[in-house]
Amino acid sequence: MKSLRLFNDTMTSELPHFLPSLAAKAGVLCSFASLATLGYGAPALAATITVGGGCTLADAITAANTNTATGGCVAGDAGLDTISLPTGTLNIAGPLPEFTEPITVTGAGQAATIIDFNGTNGPGLSITPSAPGSTIQDLTIRGVGGGGGQNTGANIRVRAQNTTIQRIISENSFGVDRDGAGVYFDGGNGSNNPGNFNSTPVDGSVIRDSIIQDNDNGGVTVRFGAQNVTIENNIVRVNAGAVPVNTIANFQCTANGTNRGGDADNRSDGIELVGANSITITNNLVECNGGFGIDVRTFPSSNITISNNTIRANGVGTSSANAIAEQDAGIGIRN
Repeated sequence: MKSLRLFNDTMTSELPHFLPSLAAKAGVLCSFASLATLGYGAPALAATITVGGGCTLADAITAANTNTATGGCVAGDAGLDTISLPTGTLNIAGPLPEFTEPITVTGAGQAATIIDFNGTNGPGLSITPSAPGSTIQDLTIRGVGGGGGQNTGANIRVRAQNTTIQRIISENSFGVDRDGAGVYFDGGNGSNNPGNFNSTPVDGSVIRDSIIQDNDNGGVTVRFGAQNVTIENNIVRVNAGAVPVNTIANFQCTANGTNRGGDADNRSDGIELVGANSITITNNLVECNGGFGIDVRTFPSSNITISNNTIRANGVGTSSANAIAEQDAGIGIRN
């Protein structure tokens, strides 16, 4: 590991500022057509695809990917399409299409829109490298199963650059090994081999203002070449760990939880980094997870910043004879 920084700084960032165009400086009003003449393409259009009334979530993703009308859904456009989800529960009966173009999925609120897979093999919402700049926000996603094998159990799987996940609840996934994570940033191109990185690795993504809880095999997992990922202002709790009681405002850990995924251990971590680089973990509450609160594993992992987090009552899961019996610290740093 090259560096690990733990401190209590306020971290800020600035958005890039774009200079006015030469045409604007000269007082010239340019239409999209004249911009195209000057070598600037007109901005791509984008569609809003509303789920409901005969338009299913699966068809909406296909319509956004292919820019064609699908089922009861209108066609997407070449720009960043938005899929708008209604209030209520969407029960998913089969695997959804992966995102192959950039898509924004927006619910009616963190707890108002629920995507429930009811144990259907996943991954749930899966963002491929060809869909950079996608966003998932304002919804709950739960219940993805992992019976389909490797990489099938995460509620959300990210393999694209500049993905934003915000104001979500991800819960009750039950895959095996890392496949049961609430949110999985996968830089490994679908392989357990840490050297098998994507040619365009997960880079510049963020998960913020979310609740990641009660997932069998980890809360937030960042692996195999993923880099420049920010994990901020989240609650990450009870992942293969203790049973929650009371409310978020008066939260307690009680007895050990159970493992729905079928493997022998419920010692999974709240936040797990494996072969991840330039990761920022800040302003999170990490509690009551079965294994480490934050687990930094080398392959190598480097330039990890951990600041302003509350990390408590982790390592409460049980383990088999083959599990890591000492996996009970707030922060673990190991090979």
